[in-house]
Amino acid sequence: MRNKKSQVTVFIIVGIIVLLIFALAMYISKSNDKSVDNEIQTMKTPLEFQPIKNYVEQCIESRTQDVIRVVALQGGYYGISNYPLEYVVPGLDVSIYLPYYLYDFENTVIDKSRLEQELSYGIESSLESCMNFSMFHYDISVDTKALDVQTSLTTNNVIAKVFFTLNIQSEDAINTIDQFDVQVQTDLLNVYNVAKLITDEQYINGNEICITCLSDIVNSIGYNLDMVEVEGDSYYVIIYTISDSNSDIVYNFAHRFNLDDGYNALNIESIDTLNAVIDYKFNYIILATGNNLTFSDDSDLFNIDSKSGLIEFTPKYINSGEHIITITVEDFNGNKVTEIFTLIIEDFGSKPVIDYIGNLEGRVGESFLYDVNASSTDDLYLTYVDDSDLFDVNLKTGIIDFIPSEVGVFSFDITAIDQNGNYDVEGGLLVVN
Repeated sequence: MRNKKSQVTVFIIVGIIVLLIFALAMYISKSNDKSVDNEIQTMKTPLEFQPIKNYVEQCIESRTQDVIRVVALQGGYYGISNYPLEYVVPGLDVSIYLPYYLYDFENTVIDKSRLEQELSYGIESSLESCMNFSMFHYDISVDTKALDVQTSLTTNNVIAKVFFTLNIQSEDAINTIDQFDVQVQTDLLNVYNVAKLITDEQYINGNEICITCLSDIVNSIGYNLDMVEVEGDSYYVIIYTISDSNSDIVYNFAHRFNLDDGYNALNIESIDTLNAVIDYKFNYIILATGNNLTFSDDSDLFNIDSKSGLIEFTPKYINSGEHIITITVEDFNGNKVTEIFTLIIEDFGSKPVIDYIGNLEGRVGESFLYDVNASSTDDLYLTYVDDSDLFDVNLKTGIIDFIPSEVGVFSFDITAIDQNGNYDVEGGLLVVN
């Protein structure tokens, strides 16, 4: 189908499907949070008060599920975005406010940290319903002066830590519970990444709207994509709905296109001097506007992706030094623009290397000791850091020494950094029985 407005064309490109599959895999894989974040730390609560804590956490979990559905319906917002579009949900007599992820060629996609803040805001707003303790035979008071909700969005979960104080009066003492932890399974992050990928691809293509190929790619990974088109005098809006028959998540967002003549002018964003480091992967996306763009380069270092404008390669020692790069962007009419920039490839010596860690085993209450072995071919001093909440690796020796306090499976990454800033990362898995 083709829009009456000449500036907005709908086309089918078979080749873009391969690109989108690759790009989508990159988006979702990059969004994988370390599973250590998925571990809910359980505060020690006296056994007689555990039912109270369980009640609150189950209530928060139920409210969190409701908040997730609302946030998905409104494109990542529990409240109203800066670019709202009032939208009546089909089949329901209710209006919601959708965010524009593209607004007259400005990319306004909500970022992950803001999405987590919206989830926290929604959970905090619904907590009052979780503070009725009339069914318990205790004198319970609630102190919300220090109320705080910290939410993390991972590949398969929403993890919420809720802080407020319950004071429970027993016969001879006042007992306090001040932290409640919940984890709700959801594919919200994956759906968000699909929406972000669609937006990034549309940003590259300008006013060209590949409705068929976008539907095909989203369907191929197990989601459904529906689109509603709205045309105004000087703008054109597409409302996207991503859904999954196996989930109650329905994710909505919109793109708005300005139909003014100058909107699709061919242009390439200027590039400052770029820096790369030997043996480290270099990534950079050339940003350009226009219709059906093709990217090319004159470099022997890499081959730019002709459709996305992505430069990706790992420099070697032989590549060190300054390189003058010319990028050419051509639209479907044969118009061309070029951008020349300097790429400096620096040598900071060889990277350190950490030996394979693999799967480790420990026991609750027993000392766990493991020595992370790393070496520097340049014989430089190494510093060790970790990303674990379970233990702290010794900065100087790389030794992990602690006593596990809970059963579980915990993943972690160890990073060894030399004096030049070179580093290596090695992951491991600790099974605590």
